[in-house]
Amino acid sequence: MKNISIFAIVLILCIVGFSSCEKDDYTGATVTSPTSPTATISELGMPDYMIEQDTTFNYTITLDQPQIVDIVYNVSLTDANTATEGVDFDFDHSVLIKAYETSGSGSIYVYTDCENEGDEVIALTIGAGGSAASPNNSFTPREVSMTLGNTIGRLDAAFVWGADVTINDTMYALCDYVDIDIYVFNEAGEDQGLYGGATGACPEFSFMDGLEDGVYFFRANLWSNTLPASPEPISFPITSYYEQCGGFSDLSFTQQVDFITSDDLDYYDDGTGVFVDVARVTLEGGFFTVENIQ
Repeated sequence: MKNISIFAIVLILCIVGFSSCEKDDYTGATVTSPTSPTATISELGMPDYMIEQDTTFNYTITLDQPQIVDIVYNVSLTDANTATEGVDFDFDHSVLIKAYETSGSGSIYVYTDCENEGDEVIALTIGAGGSAASPNNSFTPREVSMTLGNTIGRLDAAFVWGADVTINDTMYALCDYVDIDIYVFNEAGEDQGLYGGATGACPEFSFMDGLEDGVYFFRANLWSNTLPASPEPISFPITSYYEQCGGFSDLSFTQQVDFITSDDLDYYDDGTGVFVDVARVTLEGGFFTVENIQ
């Protein structure tokens, strides 16, 4: 009888033990079941319209309570998208919130584009599909869009006159003896007040910015000349390089400048009133067309 009683007690304890415990995952964490989280997405700060230039828009998806499994929020293009992925922009195709964490981040990357191709639209849906589409996940996918324009509106230029000249059998480096300043004039001959190229440096870096559509000129002016007197007039090339959005392009011109004559010599900082056109620039719709002046 005593043995039967002991066996019954052991049997009861085993039944209670198996019915009250789940399998241990040996992680040391409390075993829980998935809950029904609510997810929110932060503001991206994307404007309705922007000029294509290198910009990153970041956002965060946040849960109000952690989960025991990873949650993935997919990001995809919509039918309204007309911009080219990989050229105009890129984006993270998913946002991961890891198990036991409450947030994950994603980004949209916009690139500088020099092509004159008209306005384009970035249109994405954040949170459509993926494991985030589970019925127990309270989240409404968000559509985001932005129009991209590619009117840069600024032209940068570099002007180099690093040639050597020979006077009375002696060679002189022009950069060491001659200061050329670069000015911007409109077609009516009015100085536009852009003096980035009037610094005394060699080369000079000038620009056109904040101008209305029209025709403009980069003009070179002799500011100082410490070369010795020459029995013959001196002329030399000024080479100019241009870029509109990121890195000087292959577009360059060389203009033979001949306004330095024997009459100009030996005048230091004279700021002669002679201006020589180096390049003609047409501005239309924010884009510049540069022409050499022969």
